[in-house]
Amino acid sequence: MENPHDQQHKALLNRIAANVGKLNTTVKELNTRVEAMNKKNKDIAALAHTWSAYNASVNIHLESTKHFPEPL
Repeated sequence: MENPHDQQHKALLNRIAANVGKLNTTVKELNTRVEAMNKKNKDIAALAHTWSAYNASVNIHLESTKHFPEPL
């Protein structure tokens, strides 16, 4: 006669293994989607960096020439 605790233990381990498998699949899918988003956002990040450099250059020029336009 089998121990009922062993049956419960085996059933729980099987459920845990199945859930870990599902979790692994979901995390892989999430990683794939995040990688795709990162590739799409690369251009935006480059544009933001370029704009920041331009803004800093303009501020340096304005401070050196003491020519500040009137606010709108």
